[in-house]
Amino acid sequence: MVDMVSSLLAFLDILLITGDQAATSKTAGARILCLDDGGVRSYSSLLILCTLMRAVALRAASDRPVEPWQHFDLICGSGSGGLLALLLGRLRMVCVAFVK
Repeated sequence: MVDMVSSLLAFLDILLITGDQAATSKTAGARILCLDDGGVRSYSSLLILCTLMRAVALRAASDRPVEPWQHFDLICGSGSGGLLALLLGRLRMVCVAFVK
């Protein structure tokens, strides 16, 4: 479990560094979040997404939480992931509200 968490944090660090470079680059691509279908996988996707958003907020030294609709240019998904994409992107629901 510890190896998985450290691997995830290393991935998040790479993702955040790439995001910082994208913010300063004029040729940067879009930030796309794609949520997959499937019961428990959707819940685990939300947990990972909430962790990612906390890391983004810490990296930006923000005292307010960063929500997915603020960070990603496009949020999409299939099945229950599509429903989550609508709730998080279009309706701008708070990520933590789903986990509780």
